[in-house]
Amino acid sequence: MVSKKTPLYGEHTKLGAKITEFAGWSMPLQYTGIVAEHNFTRSNAGLFDVSHMGRIKVTGEQSISFLEHILSNNVTDMKEGQIRYAFILNESGGVVDDILVYRLSSREYLLVTNAANHEKDLQWLNKHNTHGATIKDETMETGQLALQGPKALEVLQGLTNFPLDAMRYYRFDCNVELAKIPCLVSRTGYTGEDGFEIYCMKDGLIPLWQEILENENVAPIGLGARDTLRLEAALPLYGHELNEDITPLQVGLGRFVNMNKDFLGKAALEEQISAGIPTELVGLETVKGIPRHDYVVYDGDNKIGVITSGSFAPTLKKHIGMAIISTKPTGEIIVKAGSRTLPATIVPLPFYKR
Repeated sequence: MVSKKTPLYGEHTKLGAKITEFAGWSMPLQYTGIVAEHNFTRSNAGLFDVSHMGRIKVTGEQSISFLEHILSNNVTDMKEGQIRYAFILNESGGVVDDILVYRLSSREYLLVTNAANHEKDLQWLNKHNTHGATIKDETMETGQLALQGPKALEVLQGLTNFPLDAMRYYRFDCNVELAKIPCLVSRTGYTGEDGFEIYCMKDGLIPLWQEILENENVAPIGLGARDTLRLEAALPLYGHELNEDITPLQVGLGRFVNMNKDFLGKAALEEQISAGIPTELVGLETVKGIPRHDYVVYDGDNKIGVITSGSFAPTLKKHIGMAIISTKPTGEIIVKAGSRTLPATIVPLPFYKR
């Protein structure tokens, strides 16, 4: 199958990016190196091409009733310009996808989906759209950037008269001109840093990318550092901490589930609450090596869980991982990969806070 390319693919190759296949897209894994790009984002401002993410508009008089039914989090009380994190759940309470919901108006919403789940999400939304909402995929018509890091505000403010410092976290404005390019700008991100996500029509993406990179405090950042940054901040990644067999309650994300309304998957979650949540998500540190995805966690001789994500943490200079475990450990924690054993310690999440 031929991989899709974002409008910035040529810019990435010009910058010498190492390209990787991700969720059906050809994307930059790294430019100068994952650790260098990670550290640059933590101290300056990293620019990410995230145009591979899905962008779906839900509109019409029935948009609220449809989204209330299909999403775990509340939509009715959202204000214009507000964003919410939510789950699309299956009948068993497992996660079809975790998404961001942007309220453009009472009859218009933008859903931002994971690239790997986008086609599945579209099919799911259309299958369960018995309310008559209008669903339109705008992914290929638009582009998306993320500017993240302590200098992101200063950099972006240099391209607009809009008072970005007044924009609160998880808020957006769809009438921001950046370098004279019309954009929707939100104060959101996936790195644990302050920053913004920027949406525009695809013909504006290359000039905007080039304009932002003119600033000496900005560097392009690939998917490799995006993953280590989100892991330090203990942000979940679909296919690791979340999937169709794991409910949000099992990984400590119940705050994004509103049990006071009816939604698809609610009955299964009520059963799980009644029976007792069987697992929890914990943070681990290991000394001898990295606790990789799917390594097994033991409490003494008893298998109690599995690593969902793990890496060297450049900011902390430690080996870290997140794991889903089924029982509270009482003895020595060990992570095993075949014959390798890594002594581990459970630590609080997130690993990193700015």
